[in-house]
Amino acid sequence: MGIKNISQYIERIAHRVSRHKPVVIIEIGNDWLKILECNSSSRDNFITKASFMKLSQIKESVPDAISGIFRELKLNKNNVLACIPRHLVTVRILELPSTDPKEITDMIELQIGKQTPYAKEEVVFSHRIIDAERDGYTKAMLVIVKHSLIKERLVALEKVGINVSKVALSSEGVYDWFSTIELPQLQSDYSNAIIIVDVDSNYSDFFVVYKGKVSFTKNILIGANNLIDERERYQEKFIDELRRSMELYYEEIKGKKAAKLFFLGASKNIPDLANILSARLDIPCQTLDTIKNIQIGEKASRLFQNEDYKFISVTPLIGLAMKYNALQFDLMPNEMRIKKRVEEKKKYLTKAGILVIGIFTILTFLLFLHIYNKNTYKAQLEDKLAKIKEGAQDIDRMHRLINLAQERLDAKGDCLSLLSGLYEIIPKEIYFTSVDIERKKQLTIKGRAPVMSDVFKFVGVLENSHYFKNVKNNYATQKKEDNNEFVDFEIVCAYEE
Repeated sequence: MGIKNISQYIERIAHRVSRHKPVVIIEIGNDWLKILECNSSSRDNFITKASFMKLSQIKESVPDAISGIFRELKLNKNNVLACIPRHLVTVRILELPSTDPKEITDMIELQIGKQTPYAKEEVVFSHRIIDAERDGYTKAMLVIVKHSLIKERLVALEKVGINVSKVALSSEGVYDWFSTIELPQLQSDYSNAIIIVDVDSNYSDFFVVYKGKVSFTKNILIGANNLIDERERYQEKFIDELRRSMELYYEEIKGKKAAKLFFLGASKNIPDLANILSARLDIPCQTLDTIKNIQIGEKASRLFQNEDYKFISVTPLIGLAMKYNALQFDLMPNEMRIKKRVEEKKKYLTKAGILVIGIFTILTFLLFLHIYNKNTYKAQLEDKLAKIKEGAQDIDRMHRLINLAQERLDAKGDCLSLLSGLYEIIPKEIYFTSVDIERKKQLTIKGRAPVMSDVFKFVGVLENSHYFKNVKNNYATQKKEDNNEFVDFEIVCAYEE
C-alpha cells in the first residue's frame, strides 16, 4: 500500500469519525450571534452546548468574542458550520429547458449575471433541483450571496483558529427541521402545499413546501423584535407581507393553494399569533415549538428558558445539525474550498507519513525483539546443553569406573594374575629385563640367559602353559659383558583372558 492509498484510507476513516463528532453551528446575523453544539450520535442530548449574544452588547471584536465562547464552552474548532441568514442572500426559482444536470449547471452559470447586479466573480452561488417537469423542463432553486460577505466571516473565524468546514443557508436548516420533526407526522400525501414561516429577531423566512420539497421562498423584513415590542405598529404590515408572499407564490409559481401555515422560531413568544392570522389570511395557522421535542443538555436548557432570548430562532441551526452530512446548498467560495482541500490533503499525507514511520518503527522493534528472543532462547539452550554436557561427562566417568571395576573383578584378564602365572613357570637360570603387556593382545618378554639352550627351553615352557599361546622367539643373541658371556633374548606371545 503506497503513501497515497494510505492517505485516502486515513481520509475515509477521518470522515467516518467526524460524522460522530459534535458539530458546532455559528450564525452571525445583523443583531445576534448564535452558537450551538449538536451531537446526533449522542443517546442523551442532541443540543449539548449553546451561546447567544446580542452584537450590540459585544465590547470586543466579534471573532474574539466567538473565540472566547469556544474557549469557555470547550467547543471543537475543527467541525464547524457557518449558517448564512436568509435575509442576506438572494434566492431565485428558475425553470430551465433541460433535464441534464450538466446542462442545468451551465444554464445557471449563465443566469448569474442576469439575476444579480454583481459579476460572477463577486458572488458565491449554489443550486438544487426542485422538480423535473414534463416537456423536458426542470425547476431549480438558485441561491446567490456576495463573495465578500462570506469571505469576511470565514477569514475572521480563521484568524482565531476556527476551521469552518461548511457554509450553509438558514432556509435549508428550517426545511430540514420541518421535514425531520413535523412533516412525517402530517396525515398528508404531500399533494397540498404547506407554508412555513420561521420568525427570527429582525426578519422572517417565508417558504412553501410542495410534494415534500421547497418550491418557493421569500424574505420578510419583519421579525420578533417588531411583533413583540411594537406589535400594534407592525402586525398589520406583517399580515400584508404574508398575504403578498402567498399571492406571489400563486401567481409566479402557479402553485396550488396552501392547506396550512406553520409558524416556527420566535413565533411561540408572540401571543395569539396563529389565531389572529388564521382569520385574517383565511388559512389554518399553527405555531410549533422548535425545541419542544429536542433533547437539550442541562446548561443549554437553562439558556433556552431565559427571557432575554425569546426574540431569536434556533430552527435553522438545529435543522442544519440534523442533516449536517446531507446538506444540498454549498456556499463555500471555490478558492477557499480548494485551499481547505489542499490543507486537508497535506494533513492526511502528514498523518500517512507518520503512520508509515510508526509502522516501520514498530516492525523494526518487533524484528529486534524477535532476534533478541531468539538469542535469549539460544543462550538458554546453550546453558542447558552445558549443564547436560557436564552431567554426561560425570556419567561417562562413572561408566568408565564401572567398566574398570568389572575388569578388576574378572581375574582372567587381570595383569597381576598374568604375572603370577608367569612367575610360577620361569626357570631359575632366566631373568627378565622387561615385561610389556599390551592389554588383551600380547605379552613381550625381554631378558637374559646363561646359554642359548636355556632360552629355547623357556620357550617350550611358555608353550606348555595354559596362560600363553602363539609363543615366538623374536631373537636370541650371544653377548659378553665384563668377561661374562650371556644370551639376550625377546619372546612374544598371546595370552588368554
